[in-house]
Amino acid sequence: MKNRFPSLARPTGFILLTVSVALIVLGTLMYSLSISSGLAARTGARAVEAERARLLAEAGLAHALRNMQMPYKVGPSLCTFNETFSVSAAAVGRTLYLTGNLDGIGSYQVAFVRQPNDANGEPRPLLLQAMGTLTNGAQNTVSLPLPALTFALPGWSPALYGITATAVPIHATWIDEIDKTTPHGNAFLLEADGYGNEKRILLNYDFTHFPGMSNGTGRSHTLLARLGLYQDGTESKSGTIAIHRVRSQWDSSATWNKRNATANWSTPGGDFDSPAFTTVTYRTGEPGMRWIELPASNFDINLEKGILIKIDESLRTVKFRSHEYSTDKMFAPRLEIVYIKGC
Repeated sequence: MKNRFPSLARPTGFILLTVSVALIVLGTLMYSLSISSGLAARTGARAVEAERARLLAEAGLAHALRNMQMPYKVGPSLCTFNETFSVSAAAVGRTLYLTGNLDGIGSYQVAFVRQPNDANGEPRPLLLQAMGTLTNGAQNTVSLPLPALTFALPGWSPALYGITATAVPIHATWIDEIDKTTPHGNAFLLEADGYGNEKRILLNYDFTHFPGMSNGTGRSHTLLARLGLYQDGTESKSGTIAIHRVRSQWDSSATWNKRNATANWSTPGGDFDSPAFTTVTYRTGEPGMRWIELPASNFDINLEKGILIKIDESLRTVKFRSHEYSTDKMFAPRLEIVYIKGC
């Protein structure tokens, strides 16, 4: 019998082919969707773990900020303090500050990161950087710029972070190479002279006045330091001031020859470290408070015997007001330190 529908013979094969291709495409699509779902699940899980690690790092950052801003230890320690911690104005890189651990969750490390100067040679902000690490190894990092801690010597301003402490001297005097035996501990003015016969200034501070500090032997470290001297006189000159660490105990009765009423200096003119721990260019002018930036690293060493100030011959005689000048301590030689404490 003849096929009564000859026009359908060839299209039947075409339809089967079309259906087969469609099934293959559908199968491929379903397989792709299955793979994508797995990747999405894994990607979502990684995102969750990254967020948990970030929150752990945030906890470390908050811990460090609390630690930096409170002068006294409160409650049990939850962290391990890096005993060798220091932040140097010369060092570019990462310096570990503290570490902490949360049982069953993970741990964090907090560090100061000093960045290279920008293209114009200006210092970039110091970073407080925390890294959180979960028990499964997932990690994340958060950073907080500390713009007040740029270590820029000009235009120093009080730190936004850290503990600021200020003190006036417990002993302040000047010693004279000509008048070798007369003490000047009660003088209103402190004199320095580098021309011919020298005059040198001695200052000492009670570091127990600084909560949490004990001349670098405690668990605290200095971020910024400066010395304020209220200049007297109006003559304009320029020269160098050198600040040395004193090696022998002395008091306000000190003279060129003696460090107190009975004991001599090992060397007339004072026992001090050489070279100076800082040397700055100084220009005299109108009366007022002049600030001298001090290397913060030197306040993590023992300064309990005070500092000695020398000037070069270019400045001739320079006079600064002593703490005896007035009951108003705004005129007194002032030491300001910004520091952070350990755990």
